[in-house]
Amino acid sequence: TNTQENKILINYNFIYKKIISNYTFFKFADLLDKSVFVALSNEYKKFPFNTFFGQRTDVKDRIFCNSIQSKLLYELGKEFDTAKCKEFFGNVCNQNFIKCKTRIELCNDAKGSYLHNHVDDKAKLFTLQVYLTSLQDSTILNNSQVTAQENSGWFFKNTGTEYHSLQPLSDNRSSIIVNYVNEQWRNQSVLVN
Repeated sequence: TNTQENKILINYNFIYKKIISNYTFFKFADLLDKSVFVALSNEYKKFPFNTFFGQRTDVKDRIFCNSIQSKLLYELGKEFDTAKCKEFFGNVCNQNFIKCKTRIELCNDAKGSYLHNHVDDKAKLFTLQVYLTSLQDSTILNNSQVTAQENSGWFFKNTGTEYHSLQPLSDNRSSIIVNYVNEQWRNQSVLVN
């Protein structure tokens, strides 16, 4: 059996594709190691689903992986915070994320939740969403809907032009959102340390 030190959480050989339209983003598949994904598929069910109407800040009880009672989600946050992971995504996005802090959130989004079209906070230099569940209707990037499929998702380097939104969900959807943030990020309590 693997020890915690050599457990593989992220599959660095995952498949990704660059999409260029109004802005550049990347779609990917099989980001998480298969055994980790299976474990996460059980783990997210331990947490409540939340509804939001237009903004994620509507969610009262957000689930930040650095501070919840889940060893697996905590370890995943630590992995996304490693220099190896930041260098990997930095090389793909052509930006240095090494000095960034990591914010990682489990998003259990309830049926009917939606997001207005928006760009991310300037302090977020990188945004990634990996879906834990499959759902036909999901995030809209470049005016095109990205279907939520298990262990797939998208990411982009934040340049302030990456408008994205979410039509009302037809069912519950679970995902993980990872951000690399700079020193201007205000709420330090949600960051991996």
